Amino acid sequence: MLSRRREHPVPYCLDHPDVETELQCGRCGTFICHENMVHTPGGIRCAECAQLRRPPMYEVGIEEYAKATAAAIVVALPLGFVGAIVFPVQRGSGLFTLAIGLLLGIGAGAIISQIILRASGGKRGVTIQMLAVVSILIAGSVRLVALGDISLFNRDTAGILAIVAGISYAWNQLR
Repeated sequence: MLSRRREHPVPYCLDHPDVETELQCGRCGTFICHENMVHTPGGIRCAECAQLRRPPMYEVGIEEYAKATAAAIVVALPLGFVGAIVFPVQRGSGLFTLAIGLLLGIGAGAIISQIILRASGGKRGVTIQMLAVVSILIAGSVRLVALGDISLFNRDTAGILAIVAGISYAWNQLR
């Protein structure tokens, strides 16, 4: 009977010297264990050869933040004033009023998200999303201030729905 002996020494993972492995990086040939392997379209690679990094659209620099912030504020302020004219606070919030609030909120979220995308050069991510949330909250606050009474917030169900809808829409667009 033939014995199955290895003719070469047992290789070990480069990063984990106590782990035996037969797995090699498909690019550089380094021995790697299952904890270090990265699945890529070209096969299994070590982390260095896989070159894992964030997609460029999520790498936002200070210049992009500054442009996006300025654009968001420039749009949020007049949007709040227009909202005060077009959508004043009403005593009763019927179904029609709530539907109008929902549609106006989605429209505001669409405007703000598109302005931020264009100003930032198409950048996305959580920080850009938070910028959109803040600008929609600014627009809602400006609306209430323009109406003359910030305490209207307690009775403005349709306005709250508009803000939530705008935030939700913008958040999803900037993901």
